[in-house]
Amino acid sequence: MFRRAKLSAVLRWLESRVRHLHPALASVRITHRWGGPILVTEKCAPSSARHPRNKHVMVLAGYNGHGVALSVYLGKWAAEALLNRRPLPRWPLPG
Repeated sequence: MFRRAKLSAVLRWLESRVRHLHPALASVRITHRWGGPILVTEKCAPSSARHPRNKHVMVLAGYNGHGVALSVYLGKWAAEALLNRRPLPRWPLPG
């Protein structure tokens, strides 16, 4: 019972935080929540490679909590790699 109560408190806190990020979010209706396990890749680095059996297919995964922003960025990068305009990144990227 304690874990369920603690989870409810954390979800209420997160909802409050979202509602205070911007005035437009103050009355937004939150209809779904997810609190499952999160997979993290080795060294927290994403993965990008050409498919081993089809050079016209890219495999991109392992965004480690940066999914939306990084997937769009790497999707563009992969499209450029498919057109032979740039190589796929090697992970980790040089800092």
